[in-house]
Formats: sequence, C-alpha cells, structure tokens
Amino acid sequence: VCQLRYTWNHQMARCAKPTTILNTLFVNDEEHRKQCKQGFCEAGPAADGLVCGDGDGLTSYGKPPCVSMVYDWRDGKLADEKDFYGLVKSRVCGNEFEETSVLDKAAITAVCEGK
Repeated sequence: VCQLRYTWNHQMARCAKPTTILNTLFVNDEEHRKQCKQGFCEAGPAADGLVCGDGDGLTSYGKPPCVSMVYDWRDGKLADEKDFYGLVKSRVCGNEFEETSVLDKAAITAVCEGK
C-alpha cells in the first residue's frame, strides 16, 4: 500500500517517493527530469523551461523544486561519500518537507546551519 501522487492533469498516478535520506544520496537527475516531464514535478505543471531546466536562471532537475514527487532512490546511483554533505545541503536544506521528514532535527540543523 502506498500514498498516491497524481500528475497535474490527473491522467496518471504512482506511489509517492519513499521518505528517506536515500532519495538524496542515490542520484539520478535524468529520472527526475523524466518524471517531472510526465507531470510529477514538485515545482508544478508549468515548471519545465520556466523554473526547471538547463538554461541560465533555471534550476537543474534533481534539485528542489525540480524534483519528482515519485522518485525512488532505487532508480539512482549512490553518490560518492565525499559528496554526501553537499547533496544534503543543496537538496534538503530549505526544503521544509525534506527537513522535517528525512533527518532528525539535530542532524539537519548541523548540516543546514553548518554546525
């Protein structure tokens, strides 16, 4: 049983992404791109090319808010350990849902506030 997430036009539904730090540490930006283009983007229905993308002033797919609501870490590749801190800082800090659901408060404060 899973919580469903629907595309913005309600044409498709999939299980919501697992609530785990593994979604941050196992990266696959192309999968985020694909799922966002299918309508599962947290940035909203008009995000592609306006908020999300590869051009100047756009946020890359895989970084909030250009992340998929249905991304599963098992579709990614474990990042190098040396990149863990930067991934958490850039993809969790400032994202209220991720900050409150993925890590314990002390851990997220240490990373996000540089303590």
